[in-house]
Amino acid sequence: MTEWGARSKEENTARISQTQEVLLNSLKKNIQMLESLGGSVSPLMLAKIKEYQDKSDYINETRGKIDLKKYQTLKNESQ
Repeated sequence: MTEWGARSKEENTARISQTQEVLLNSLKKNIQMLESLGGSVSPLMLAKIKEYQDKSDYINETRGKIDLKKYQTLKNESQ
């Protein structure tokens, strides 16, 4: 019989991070298409994308185990 178990908080965090990466990649692709059509993206938007990419990378590096103080400093580093 199959045993069902709940995922750990670290696994859930890592899965959320993977989903966020997919969405960020889609957003980057859309930005490239916008720029190829002559549009522009504000520097604030690009900074936010970098912030979320850094956070996602951090979560992947730590395999979902987050040190809250380090995680919160990622916002300050990207600005």
